[in-house]
Amino acid sequence: MRLSQDISGFTDQMVTDCALGSASIFFYDDNVGQGAAQGQLSYLYHVGVSEEAQHRYHDGRVFKSDPFTRQLLAKSDISGAHFIHWGDAALDRFVARPYTSFLDHYAVDVVGASTRRLAPGLCLIIGAHRKGRRTGSPDVPEPLLEQRLHSLSNMVVDRFLSDLIDSSDGRVALRTTMGGTAPCVSGLSPREEQLAALLCRGLQNKAIAFEMDLSENTVENYLRRLYRKLGVRNRAGLVFRMTQRLH
Repeated sequence: MRLSQDISGFTDQMVTDCALGSASIFFYDDNVGQGAAQGQLSYLYHVGVSEEAQHRYHDGRVFKSDPFTRQLLAKSDISGAHFIHWGDAALDRFVARPYTSFLDHYAVDVVGASTRRLAPGLCLIIGAHRKGRRTGSPDVPEPLLEQRLHSLSNMVVDRFLSDLIDSSDGRVALRTTMGGTAPCVSGLSPREEQLAALLCRGLQNKAIAFEMDLSENTVENYLRRLYRKLGVRNRAGLVFRMTQRLH
């Protein structure tokens, strides 16, 4: 997803107006990978977060124990943005040691987060933090912060949808999500059609192998056969060829 100036500018202003020390915007996809390595984090924008902390949160997989994400994934409701205050009783059972150790190490004082599930397993999180753990820090106007976070979440989702519609493979994925199916191409077997549909949704080989209960080598063999049948050389060409059937 592209970061626009309206998102970065609004976030910067929110940090100033709400007397914050830092803020983070990121996506978490729980459906990428499998086993202990499951889940993928994608940063969109940070204000006041050191590169070291970003790397630690990402590479140390601290995000896997983030209580805001875990609490959101446990809910059945996926509509709209929700502001969760740090210390909320609903968050307590999801707080884990790796996350609190991270907060202690970097002296992060969490105010709360805007959480939003965009699809099963796919989350948008916007975290807000005070100006360090110091006495005398200005109070955060939480009603204003909640309002700004809600607006910011809507801005990010609007940009996300715009980027999706602007790309051909994104349009295929969107139609599939809305209940459509990948277009049938003459000469493809049912398994080849299934693999092509998963690829059009943006899944990588490892995730496709998991979905189809195949080895990654078998997925690669399927792909080479698909390329020959469709007369293309790569994944982008395959997606374009499939997308043509929708227009």
